[in-house]
Amino acid sequence: MSFVKKDLSLIRNNIISNIVYNVDKVNDTNIGSTLDMFVTSIAYEIEQQYDQMQLIYEGFHVDTATDYDLDQLGKLIGVKRSGGNESTGTVSFIRNTSPSSSFTIPSGVLVTTQPDANSEVLVYTTTEEGIFLTSATGSEIFIDGIYNYKVDNRVFTSLTIEVAGSPFTSFTTNSNYSGHIIDTATVESIATCESVTGWSNLSGAASLTVNSTYKIQGTNSLNLIKTSTATDNFGYLYSFSNKDLDGLVLCMSVRTTSTFLTNKFSKVEISLGSGYDGGSGTDNNKYTWSLNNTSLFTDGEFSRLFLDLSQASVSNAPNIIEADFLTITLYTQNVTDTVSANEFVMDFWFGCEYENYNGYSIDINTTTKPSSGATMDFAYTPLSVEIPTEAQNIGSDYNVSVGQITYLSSVVSNIDRVYNYDSFVNGEDEELDVDYRERITSGAYAQATSSASAIEENLKTLAYVKNALVIDLPETTVEGETQIYNATTELTPLAKYMAKDTATLLVSDTFGGTADYVKDTDYSLNSDNQLDWGLGGTTPTDGNTIYIDYDYNALGHFNVIVVGSLGYLTTAQIAEVNALVEELKSPGTIATVSQATYSQINVTANISVDSEYDSSTVNNSVVSAVEAYITALGIGEDVLLSQIIKAITKVSGVIDTDTVEINSVASNYTVDTTEKAVPNIVTITEV
Repeated sequence: MSFVKKDLSLIRNNIISNIVYNVDKVNDTNIGSTLDMFVTSIAYEIEQQYDQMQLIYEGFHVDTATDYDLDQLGKLIGVKRSGGNESTGTVSFIRNTSPSSSFTIPSGVLVTTQPDANSEVLVYTTTEEGIFLTSATGSEIFIDGIYNYKVDNRVFTSLTIEVAGSPFTSFTTNSNYSGHIIDTATVESIATCESVTGWSNLSGAASLTVNSTYKIQGTNSLNLIKTSTATDNFGYLYSFSNKDLDGLVLCMSVRTTSTFLTNKFSKVEISLGSGYDGGSGTDNNKYTWSLNNTSLFTDGEFSRLFLDLSQASVSNAPNIIEADFLTITLYTQNVTDTVSANEFVMDFWFGCEYENYNGYSIDINTTTKPSSGATMDFAYTPLSVEIPTEAQNIGSDYNVSVGQITYLSSVVSNIDRVYNYDSFVNGEDEELDVDYRERITSGAYAQATSSASAIEENLKTLAYVKNALVIDLPETTVEGETQIYNATTELTPLAKYMAKDTATLLVSDTFGGTADYVKDTDYSLNSDNQLDWGLGGTTPTDGNTIYIDYDYNALGHFNVIVVGSLGYLTTAQIAEVNALVEELKSPGTIATVSQATYSQINVTANISVDSEYDSSTVNNSVVSAVEAYITALGIGEDVLLSQIIKAITKVSGVIDTDTVEINSVASNYTVDTTEKAVPNIVTITEV
């Protein structure tokens, strides 16, 4: 629906024309005449009405609606404009000396960025009370190899430590610590590197050797050794019992020399995976990090690497809750480069949670230290109290870095200064019309609809979900449903609607028994979901219990199958998927969320290569093409032999291919509706 908007001139001329046409005698219509002024006044008012109608018209269309009108259109499909968020963080209220008695800092205290004539002063408000104490205590479990610890206050003095009831003095207080603080309660040890036990050589590597001179923990580390001059890479694999590393980052320590970094180092690849099973499985399901930035390493010192799963590339479907192997592969600049003891040393692999921390820390002496696992009891005098704080207004401008909130606007006694040791985050601007309009028009964000496609698309907006499949009315099996046979009606109703009239429909006189009655001879299934016994065949005894097995499509139920971007989803991620599905689904429906099962696909093929092409390059390209085809398959999609052949023959340099097999069979590989095919081993042979 639309209309043509008229301007003042057109309206005036139309009125004049109508007067001239419909009135026998017309007075003066020239500009400035009485009639002209009268008509112009009316035309002006009509023009205003057209302007209002235009605004109303635009307000009913997503492409042109703005502000409030666009909000109302969004409500029609359940898409709400993001109103923005206040930035949040923690501000430390600091004293130069310990107070004589504890005191409370009320909520609602105003703190700001430093007043500056050249920039806006940003105002923040404390959201909770803070109690400034005269003394405090705490404790930490010491883990050998982890030497930086914190207490509950960013600034403190007069720290003492006791271990097993005795004073411990081999520590310093670092008043300017900035780095990672590891949560020792979450540490999951993987490899201490005290010996070479459990490590095996990969291609190009000489055997690991023990290094007792340089170590981050214990008494030893391990030297990575390369004597071969036939390859530019060498590596090692470590196999261990299944460990649940869900929610943890992978950590390890490396020591290098400046000469090695400058003259030999190219990159290091680290992998963590599952399914190795002590060597009886494969090492193909893994997360991999490729590190080529020399700034990650400090020559002559141990550098700790923190490897987050979100920053890894993924091969196949690693399961982080069943991790059982890791590998480290070192690449040199030249194939002729060798690596000897002390040039690249590794120590202490573990998983953990950590935080980026700024403030005072406790630095434990790396040589004189408590026993690993010992409890360190702290007593100290706080010089600060940390209070949750949020911006007074919404907006991303309030996301400020460390040390920007330094001005106390409210009057607070006994406080010398304020400081934000952490960045303020989560501040968001109100969503602009252009972004909001895009969300409204995108079916992926139509939150109010519970259609299968909408649920699938919404789930795929989660960074850790690669693919999702909704199976509506999933087939479900009933085993041994009990019913009483009624000889009068000769009809037996079934509880679940609607039973499938297939070979799975079975009636027995005993639970779990074989069929005592023949379908379509003794009974049939009618359109009212009843067993009809009026066929003239054998029937049960009146009043006896019969037991019925059958399949049915569960009305009001649907299954959601998800594939993780990084392999198996974690427990926390599955919980988030469940929460989103609950938000999206129609009231009264029941959803079951599960992860796809992964079918590992092996492919073998012979290829003929054009003599003008490099065989090795073509071979690698073919492997990549086959893996890409399998990886791109959706949940429940079969692996087709014709598509494997097509992927191979499309590679430049391939003349022909034959003897193509999928899992040792020259035919399509069929997967179940809840399975996802993943590439495992692709073997290409040139003939």
